[in-house]
Amino acid sequence: MENLNRSPTEIEESLNAKTFYKALSQAIESIGNDRIKLVFSNFQFDETKKFSFIKGDNSIIYPKREFELEGNPSNYKLEIFNFVDKNKELICNIYCELESETKPKWIEDLEKML
Repeated sequence: MENLNRSPTEIEESLNAKTFYKALSQAIESIGNDRIKLVFSNFQFDETKKFSFIKGDNSIIYPKREFELEGNPSNYKLEIFNFVDKNKELICNIYCELESETKPKWIEDLEKML
């Protein structure tokens, strides 16, 4: 019997949240239109998150206190999610560049031993 207690998962949801946020920020800055830049500027990064969800309660972003847009912030998160969905390759490339710049401490320790 198939398990019905599951939800769709996007691969980017398993990425490092901070690095993903930086990559998304750079992608929006480089190719985003004025609308997505405005929407994104009304959110801030949640430092407590470990995984890179955009939608839902576990999102890495939340509305700034001085949220300047009318309506439900969830609808604006959906716009950001759609930007991610349409620009996965660019965000992936930026993410990989950023990740290659930082090594986990255990790798640095291992390299010192060699």
